Amino acid sequence: MNLDAFSISALADEFRVEIMGGRVQQITQITPLTFGLEIYAQQKRQYLLISAEPSAPRVHLQPQKPRRGDTPPAPIFQLLRKYLRGSLLLTIEQPPFERVLLFHFSGKQGDSTLVVELMGTRSNLIFLDETGRILAIVRPAPTKSERSRPLLPNHPYTLPHGQQKITPDALSSERLSAILQTAPPDVPLHKTLVRHLAGMSPLIAREIVFRATDDTATTVAAIVDPTALLETIRLVYRHVTDHAWQPHAVFSQANAVELFAPIALTHHPRAEPVESMSAAVAAHFNRADAPAADGYFAARLPVRQRIQAQLEKLSRRQKRLAEDAARLENPDIFKEMGNAILANSWQIAPRQKILSVAWTDGEPLEITLDPALSPAENAQRYFSRYQKAKRAAEIIPEQQTVVARQIDYLQQLLFDLETAESRPEIDAVAASLSAVTGDTTRQRTKKSKKAVSSGQPRRYVSPDGFSVWVGKNAIQNHRLTFERAAPNDIWLHARGVPGAHVVISTAEGEPPKRTIEWAAGVAAYFSKNRGEPQVDVIVTRKKYVRAIKGAPPGLVSVRQEKTVRVSPVQPETVER
Repeated sequence: MNLDAFSISALADEFRVEIMGGRVQQITQITPLTFGLEIYAQQKRQYLLISAEPSAPRVHLQPQKPRRGDTPPAPIFQLLRKYLRGSLLLTIEQPPFERVLLFHFSGKQGDSTLVVELMGTRSNLIFLDETGRILAIVRPAPTKSERSRPLLPNHPYTLPHGQQKITPDALSSERLSAILQTAPPDVPLHKTLVRHLAGMSPLIAREIVFRATDDTATTVAAIVDPTALLETIRLVYRHVTDHAWQPHAVFSQANAVELFAPIALTHHPRAEPVESMSAAVAAHFNRADAPAADGYFAARLPVRQRIQAQLEKLSRRQKRLAEDAARLENPDIFKEMGNAILANSWQIAPRQKILSVAWTDGEPLEITLDPALSPAENAQRYFSRYQKAKRAAEIIPEQQTVVARQIDYLQQLLFDLETAESRPEIDAVAASLSAVTGDTTRQRTKKSKKAVSSGQPRRYVSPDGFSVWVGKNAIQNHRLTFERAAPNDIWLHARGVPGAHVVISTAEGEPPKRTIEWAAGVAAYFSKNRGEPQVDVIVTRKKYVRAIKGAPPGLVSVRQEKTVRVSPVQPETVER
């Protein structure tokens, strides 16, 4: 679904609270039509995603840092970096009931404005200088219907032409009655409202009709007295003037966001309140248009498919090993069957198929015989099965351990892939996958070999001033722990899930409890469980962490650890 004027108004109010007055720290190009702004406001980093993708135009805040795409930089991207890095977001403006937002900035290069037009397939991003002249535009070719409003660099910018619809302050009982009297009587009422009222979308119109008549299918002819309808329309429009939003989302049976609105959707039984308008918009579009949300979607996809294929293969192997182990719970039974055959060979008739002998619990033990073999040969067959089962009973647990470690490593690689922020990091995951799977059909190039060894772990500074290092992937985890960390450094990792190795340097002294808890929150954030309210994190000294012999890099065994339960903490200050 497209963003309507009501949703855009709610988003504008949210942005004014969360990021207005903040400083732009970074601009990221995700695709040629989608960009991310990192804005430091409210004493934290916040991420604004803006997209003019025709299939999914949107603007919203998101908790995760936007990932840079691998497409060539667009001309507007170069100008955004030049003008906006270090600038302040001064104001956010929405022309009344239009699907347009204007973000006004002030920086070293002067004042500038980023215009976001969210009008379906005609959506656009336009960057203006302080005089309103277009500096750059992501879709400069005007459509046929917009030739009277050319959107080209070095031209003055003008707002889209309004649709000359009725605004709420101009809507009276008489005017509403006139609208209903001139509309075809069999037309659904909600379509009439969309046609005549400013900013009205089909979803909001259906909600108004339902609140006024208890039926979304009400036709124009059913409205005899428009008083209740007029009051309902005014109540809904009042959300705009009172800034009193109630973000709701309609969830599918698979828990995906199908629809969203900034007001309660009483006509939808699956509608539920959500924490923010941005959360609803992000959940809907990230599901419906994953490639546009992730500039590295195409690069990630084949690696993800390879990892998932290997995980499925190992899961089947793990299941077979468990079945084999269940059948081999008591290998000695085969030895005892062989001895029983020899002890009772005198009573075995030629071509006999079953031998029944007394057993320890008083119940007879029935032993299957091969009628083509002699008693001695049948006994030897069971002795051979005993030796084979005995070896298997020793080997299977070892194989189960190896398979379990391989699954753990592939899950770590999958986590590394989903959190990779650049093409080299994705290449590093692909190269690590080829190394662990022994994929000889994919020749590792010099670039992929370099990718495994390239990059450095993140360095953050705790509120108490201690250096906290965070590994970006399995290779970095291994090198951080066993090459960079000192024996007495504090080592942390989310318990039982893929995630980063986190190390607190003790070179500056022993970190206080507050720093350890903060670093534990960082370890929780850089783990698969970052979306949980509370995460278990293990803490120990690095000297008690050992690499597992024969296991892939990053898998470790830990001693003398303690567990702390913390909320994930997204660190704000990073240094390289």
